[in-house]
Amino acid sequence: MNSLAICAVGLVAEAGLGYPDALFARIGHPVTWIGAALAALDARLNRADLPAPARRARGFAALAAASGFEVDEIDTLQGGERHDVLRAEVRERLLRAI
Repeated sequence: MNSLAICAVGLVAEAGLGYPDALFARIGHPVTWIGAALAALDARLNRADLPAPARRARGFAALAAASGFEVDEIDTLQGGERHDVLRAEVRERLLRAI
C-alpha cells in the first residue's frame, strides 16, 4: 500500500470512528505531537534578540528537521526497515548548529 492510500484509509477511519478519548488522554494524537515539537523549536530558536537573517535561517533549519522527521515516519509506516542514517545525522547537526 502506498503512502497516499495509507493516509486516505487513516483519514476515513478517523473521520468515521473518531479518535478514542482514552487513547488521546494517554498518548495524545500525532498532530498534537507535531504541534508540540514545532512549538518547542519555535521557543528555542525564534528568539527576539536575534537579527532577522539568523531567525530566518533557524526557521529554515527547524522546517528541514521537522520535514525530515515526517519522511522518516512515512518510511516506517510503509513497513520498510530502511533507516536513513544520513538524514538523521544531518538533522541533528542542523539542530546542534543553532
